[in-house]
Amino acid sequence: MPPPRPRRNLVLQEIAQCLTRLVEARTAAAAVGTLAGFLQALPIAWFAIDESADGRLQRHLFSNRCSRGFAPFVTRLGFSKRPDGVYHGSFADATLVLVKVGDPGGCGPCLICGVGLEKVSPLNDGVILACVGALIQDILSRVLWFEAHARRSVMLEARLVDDDESVFLVDAAGQLIDQYPLGRTMPADVLPQLPASPRRFQASRSSSVRSGDRTLIVQSRWVSGEPPINRRYRLIHIKTQSQAPPAVNDRLKHYGLSKRESEVAELVFSGTTNQRIAEQLFISRDTVKSHCRNIFDKIGISRRTEFLRLVNDDASGSRT
Repeated sequence: MPPPRPRRNLVLQEIAQCLTRLVEARTAAAAVGTLAGFLQALPIAWFAIDESADGRLQRHLFSNRCSRGFAPFVTRLGFSKRPDGVYHGSFADATLVLVKVGDPGGCGPCLICGVGLEKVSPLNDGVILACVGALIQDILSRVLWFEAHARRSVMLEARLVDDDESVFLVDAAGQLIDQYPLGRTMPADVLPQLPASPRRFQASRSSSVRSGDRTLIVQSRWVSGEPPINRRYRLIHIKTQSQAPPAVNDRLKHYGLSKRESEVAELVFSGTTNQRIAEQLFISRDTVKSHCRNIFDKIGISRRTEFLRLVNDDASGSRT
């Protein structure tokens, strides 16, 4: 028996109003809220909006009267791993409609919206159901777009100063998500030396990493994607530290300098200012001055010019 025409017209009106609200959405949270409000206004038994990855439920973004057995059912069904985006079936004494948007290969993160239709519902009309499914797919696609846009915004905020700087964005598992400049690869020595736990979510960490014949200054911090997904990413800023000539390093070993003092001394020899040294080593300018005083005291000099002359004279003597 076909549904009454007035109920069908009401559903079409809800779809039109939802499209209007969706155009005004500017965040993933607003898009999810638009979808939730739309589903709440329909004559349905229940619904759920979930995030899934690798065939497993990650989190519920929104749900209403949804059975606890829904997520395990979707997992057993293998729906999040299937490349197609729509499924028709039955679950919990209701007609089930699943809509999936995400990785077409089925291995990456995706969003799944499940709707339980009452047995007698105007949504059982094929035309209406097709319109509702298309609208849900559009909204979920926008949610993922907002998440990707948020990641890109993080990258743009980390503007680079020199050609020897790079920025990488990786997920919590260490998989590369984005990078700038494009095509530059992250040194293999960097990621294993970074702390794995995002417990101190907003804290920035800096370290000096040896990679081959280079010294890399690495600063990393955890950042969040677009709510309500709130997926965590690590932003890694890498700068190649200029190296002093081998003769300089050999000369400095005789004075018992610490590792940090050696780094500061190499930068002083290259003509780097105290402010720039502080920026490269992620320490304060006063700390740089303190290191310089300790270096000069150990060497037995008082000025930068004396330090440069002493090292240059020693380097010249080692070549003759």
